[in-house]
Amino acid sequence: MGIGTRFQIYLPSIECISLEHVEATTLLPRGRGELILVVDDESAVRQVTKQTLESFGYRVALASDGAEALAIYAQRQAEVAVVLTDINMPIMDGLAIIRVILKMNPAAQIIAASGLDINGETARFGDVGGKYFLSKPYSADILLQLLRKILGEDSQDSISSSSVL
Repeated sequence: MGIGTRFQIYLPSIECISLEHVEATTLLPRGRGELILVVDDESAVRQVTKQTLESFGYRVALASDGAEALAIYAQRQAEVAVVLTDINMPIMDGLAIIRVILKMNPAAQIIAASGLDINGETARFGDVGGKYFLSKPYSADILLQLLRKILGEDSQDSISSSSVL
């Protein structure tokens, strides 16, 4: 053998840009150390949401399923400012989580998120006492603005970014 043509291709590398280095396009509200419990069965969604929220001044607790979410909430109820939960998860869905959390604490602030059957999901969410719903996929600015609305708009702190979850 040993016959043929050999090629070497050199491609320029792409530099990854972190959230802190993204060019400013809009002012987004910052958290003030509030704890957000993020519940989602998709690891990538949990990690991106965690990185985004922490970059904007929030503390984050992560849960990959309903049982883990309820255990964390039971332990840290006094600390958790907002629960952000996916609706469509195996075993215990987000609506079941919401029902239990609202029984534990009727004043709990909960954001439900779903990318499936949005009209049906919002109706079911409203039936269990939910107020805040995000359609997936949602952008970081929508999430951050909703959190500031829920937690109070008295914060003048903001940061520039164009990040999308």
